[in-house]
Amino acid sequence: MSTELTPDVNAATAQGSGGELANVEELQERKLQSVFGDTAAPVLHNFQGTNMEVWRKIATVTAADCLDFDSIGEDGIELFEFYVHSVEFVDDATGQVTNGIRSVLIPREGQPFACVSDGIARDLSGIIRTFGFGPYDPPIHVKPVSVKTRKGRRTYRLVPVE
Repeated sequence: MSTELTPDVNAATAQGSGGELANVEELQERKLQSVFGDTAAPVLHNFQGTNMEVWRKIATVTAADCLDFDSIGEDGIELFEFYVHSVEFVDDATGQVTNGIRSVLIPREGQPFACVSDGIARDLSGIIRTFGFGPYDPPIHVKPVSVKTRKGRRTYRLVPVE
């Protein structure tokens, strides 16, 4: 596959939003989006390290290697890092494709845990507001609990563990 800009992409993207010439990075981003779709979809993480170390962590948490939240025991986990991104999934109740937020909680040691839950995303947002962006050292001891919403749907919440 060629990474060269085609004449039609060149003509469409050579001008910036204010009429100025677009720079090379803008052209590359537009080309990526024309091929892969929205590559700027919301992603939030607190990984640190070299580019290679961060990329490896992202590859791990976006693969199928994450454990389900149901496998977290009564003792909870020691939250060290997190990765949050938007996903599309089929809603079991309606059968329609919908958007959701997939949250991955990563302990210092062991496998990451992942689920799609608005409740977890809201609670993780509260952790970030309270404790900062992290990584958390010492880790924050949390436990997901399953709750039913008013509409009878199942969701998770993060609760602190004493």
